[in-house]
Amino acid sequence: MKRVFKEGSDYGSDTTDDLLGGGRKSRRIAWDFVVMNDYTQAPARSESRSATLGVLRDYYIPLFSPSTVVVFLETFAYVEEGVNNSSDLGSFDEFQDALVEGYESYRELLGRRGIKCRVARVGSAFRRVKEADEGLWRKLYFSDKYHPSPLGTFLSACVLHRTMFGEDLVLERSGEAFEGARHMSGGDLPEIQDMKRVWEIAKEFGGGEVGVGARGGKL
Repeated sequence: MKRVFKEGSDYGSDTTDDLLGGGRKSRRIAWDFVVMNDYTQAPARSESRSATLGVLRDYYIPLFSPSTVVVFLETFAYVEEGVNNSSDLGSFDEFQDALVEGYESYRELLGRRGIKCRVARVGSAFRRVKEADEGLWRKLYFSDKYHPSPLGTFLSACVLHRTMFGEDLVLERSGEAFEGARHMSGGDLPEIQDMKRVWEIAKEFGGGEVGVGARGGKL
């Protein structure tokens, strides 16, 4: 979770209560956004999905400020069936369909409770890349076939930014995207042409009018 301020951002605290405003460490400033995602496989299974809905209802919803926008980051299915103990979730498309359904159920629950909520359709963007170019889609994943590569992380950031702010994530220079970034050993940084291609696909997700404002720049 991350709280966004005009002058910057504030990361983390010890507990959910601290993060959302009730703990001793809280600055007691209303959060603009709360970004959340479930364990990748959880929304795709009925039992774990129900458990998450219960936790949201009983613990998280009472903590959200009326002014806060909750953004669920829709996770993405794995490259191959059965990777990371996911054989019961079927093919990529079956797995992704179940994830979409799960995150929609989370959004609907918060909506019924009067909480402003959006879903950043990251997993759906991964699927759109797969439909357009399977070779490029495979580059979105680390060698273990379920963690995101730097390119996959870049696509996730583009979709999340567009969902939150209604405008594209853009950069003054392409090299700034990974300057000083941490990434898993053995993962190659993406080529600029691949970044541009997934950046274009990200424009299909998130809604809102495209614009270049204070948060924008040039790629």
